[in-house]
Amino acid sequence: MTEVQNEAINFDGIVKELLEESSEKDVIRFINTLYEEDFPLDSSVTRLATETNSQGEQRRSDIMIAINERVFHAEIQSSPDSDMVFRMFDYGYRHALVHRKSVTIDTLELDFPDPVVIYLRNSEKTPTTFTINLNFPRNKAFSYKIPVKRIGDYTPDSLINGSLYALGPFYPMKYEKALTGEHGKEIAQRLADELTLILDWIDEKVEKGDISKSYAALFTNGLMKTMSKVTSKAKIVDKEAIDKVMENVQTRRYVLDPLNWREEGREQGREVGREEGKTQSRLETARRMKRKNLPIETIHEFTDLPIEEIQALQP
Repeated sequence: MTEVQNEAINFDGIVKELLEESSEKDVIRFINTLYEEDFPLDSSVTRLATETNSQGEQRRSDIMIAINERVFHAEIQSSPDSDMVFRMFDYGYRHALVHRKSVTIDTLELDFPDPVVIYLRNSEKTPTTFTINLNFPRNKAFSYKIPVKRIGDYTPDSLINGSLYALGPFYPMKYEKALTGEHGKEIAQRLADELTLILDWIDEKVEKGDISKSYAALFTNGLMKTMSKVTSKAKIVDKEAIDKVMENVQTRRYVLDPLNWREEGREQGREVGREEGKTQSRLETARRMKRKNLPIETIHEFTDLPIEEIQALQP
């Protein structure tokens, strides 16, 4: 088995890389499944900046994506954290504050992103929803609810058919605790069979040209890292099934060195095409925002387009 057990895994980094490599249609499918939405596949997609800075304090969220004009915010969490709900609210508030708009001279409107937390590990402590109750003097109380999605609730089919490809590398964490239990050997075999299905699906997508080899490399190396981490912690009675899967992974033609996350020499044409597509998406978002008479500065902060270019746009 590849020796990466002692390497810390940047979970949110893996998801960001995979979403960045995804086509806009796959990003829309990802959001549709994760949030139970139904955006058309020709909707505008904008990958938003995940860093905000207010009064010298910098915050970095995991995922911020706008579909048309609606913003979605997702955080990746590997273990229970009682502060998660506060951080989500803080991220949402900071984003809303940057893109605030005045409805009247004495009224300010803040649009929070649509939040979700993705838990990579399941336990009896894993919540299904986070809630903050906001109580204001002389006003009614408000509840800020954050749904929770858990890797353990998915199967290979639901991940694949739901286009949740960016979560696939973490699938072994579904069985992390079960591998150490009484039926560890049977669980190891089940995991091995399911991972083989996922790997075969990746091969098929590469063959059809639905995903690039660089995407497959990012996905598979992320899976290798997770598998190595999970199995190094688990006291499995017989690791033979897992070892065979890892050997199978390393024979795939697009697998890179497990410590090297970037494929050398990406196809220049594909990269240029992707950048052009992202620019067109930002332009369309800017047009829609101009039609709503939003301030030029707000559109600039939202889309990262030059102010001069936004001013010249015909809505």
